[in-house]
Amino acid sequence: MATKYPVTKSQFIRDYVNAHPAAKNTEIAAALNERGITVAVTYVAAIKTKIYKTALLEKPPDTLTRDQIKMVAQAIRRIRLH
Repeated sequence: MATKYPVTKSQFIRDYVNAHPAAKNTEIAAALNERGITVAVTYVAAIKTKIYKTALLEKPPDTLTRDQIKMVAQAIRRIRLH
């Protein structure tokens, strides 16, 4: 019979990554295995990849200021004149 956890293994990994952002995959897997949560290092890597991909997708795009746009336009004009 499979062991039932109050939270999914993925959530355990996410919580551990939030608490220890610099932890490596092997450290996370070892820490969770000590707690009795059987997790493979490759599974930890997959979950961490998903965490960072979704964080990048949620990040708002950088916007340019009016002065930066003017500087780029002036640089393009200079290139065209030469």
